[in-house]
Amino acid sequence: MAQRIDPWLDKVYQARDADEVGAHYDAWAHAYERDLMAAGYRYPAVGAALIGRHVPTGARVLDGGCGTGLMGEALAAAGYERIVGLDPSEGMLGVARAKGCYGALVQGLLGAEIEGVEAESFDACVSFGVLTPGHAPPEALTGMVWATKPGGWLIFSVSHPAWDGGGFREAATALRDEGAWEPVETSASIRSMPYSETEGHLEARIHVYRKRS
Repeated sequence: MAQRIDPWLDKVYQARDADEVGAHYDAWAHAYERDLMAAGYRYPAVGAALIGRHVPTGARVLDGGCGTGLMGEALAAAGYERIVGLDPSEGMLGVARAKGCYGALVQGLLGAEIEGVEAESFDACVSFGVLTPGHAPPEALTGMVWATKPGGWLIFSVSHPAWDGGGFREAATALRDEGAWEPVETSASIRSMPYSETEGHLEARIHVYRKRS
């Protein structure tokens, strides 16, 4: 069962540009959640726990790279009612829209700025399973800071290889040194898809930062 996810991951990671990535996700949208669940997908549960530790339920939250809305569902179940989802795939957004857990959905990419989103308009910006080469580059951290209000929260996952060798550690450190944000917490290592043949071994951490006022 978990093998279903691996061919899709290969297609996504081998895509030549953002349009091709979006096309693969459009085609995958109908089976995406089934495949993730078969792979033992852990981010919604662990991510919602960390968000709940820091972000009040009345906060306006941007779910960057929301996909079919798994994180939105988890947050809505925990009492969050002001969630905006962002994703480049219309197919994924269609599935998320049907769930009714988002106040708004925006088709777009995480980048240095985020089209369709106003600067400093969110109390928290979260992103899980998205910040990696080929999906959202290290510059996306700048965009998350840009979208977050002063004093707001930034909570996101990055795999160990992407953090150590994909430029994310350097980008996070630069933002800290510039006075843009400060680190608050980093989770223990987790395997987000333990039953995937190709990614079951891959470990990641969830990072919590706060934007400086």
